[in-house]
Amino acid sequence: MKPPYHIRTLGVLFFSAGVLLWPARAQSQAPAAAPPPQAAVPQKVRVDLDIRQGLLDGRGNHPATIARVVDVLQAQVPDANFVLSPGVSGVVVSNLTLRSADLEGALTALEFATGRKVLARQVAQDNIYAVTTGQAGQSEKGVEVFNLTPILRAMGPEDQQGVRECIKEICTVIVQTISDFDRETGREWDTPQPNFNESTRLLVIIGHPEQLEIAGKIIKALTPPAGSTGTAALAGKSPVSPGKKPEAGNPSDAGSKP
Repeated sequence: MKPPYHIRTLGVLFFSAGVLLWPARAQSQAPAAAPPPQAAVPQKVRVDLDIRQGLLDGRGNHPATIARVVDVLQAQVPDANFVLSPGVSGVVVSNLTLRSADLEGALTALEFATGRKVLARQVAQDNIYAVTTGQAGQSEKGVEVFNLTPILRAMGPEDQQGVRECIKEICTVIVQTISDFDRETGREWDTPQPNFNESTRLLVIIGHPEQLEIAGKIIKALTPPAGSTGTAALAGKSPVSPGKKPEAGNPSDAGSKP
């Protein structure tokens, strides 16, 4: 027995509606498309520096000058471009340790590590950085006066000619050491010429602070300890003038020979 006409008609309508609605249901149940990938943000390059007692770690006994420090930074940040103004390449950094610092932070730390002798800033686009002379690095020459009386007393020159020879040797050591240091650090400074006054036995040196510091260290090393009677006396020898042979000692001091 066939179903009534109206039932068959309703069945056909439901079937037609299902066919028509199927694409919309399939589209609504389809997973949403993934968003387009975003461009990765490049991370800043991190730099490391290890400077102790004015020396770059792992680079021998060469002073940690600004020029050498910039070479280290350049190797770690190849895209950076550095410009050094005259007079800053030889500035020595005493102590500075950085671990995973960005370049801008490293340059700021460099300013403090040099006592504001240099200023380091990005001066243009395309990663151009300039290192210039800071306010503390513009100091003029100074003067230092050293009393050489204890040293001359220890060396024991017997006459004015002997005093002159001793002073000449001391000045030679000072000038040569300063010249070697300036050449090693790339400084373009005039070598100071010490001036000795025989009547007061004062040695006057005019130069830059670093040069005066070197001269002071040498004078301090030559000065005998307070209360001592002099280097020659402490060694058990008679004072000897430069160029003069020492006198023979008393045979009884060393024991008589058969």
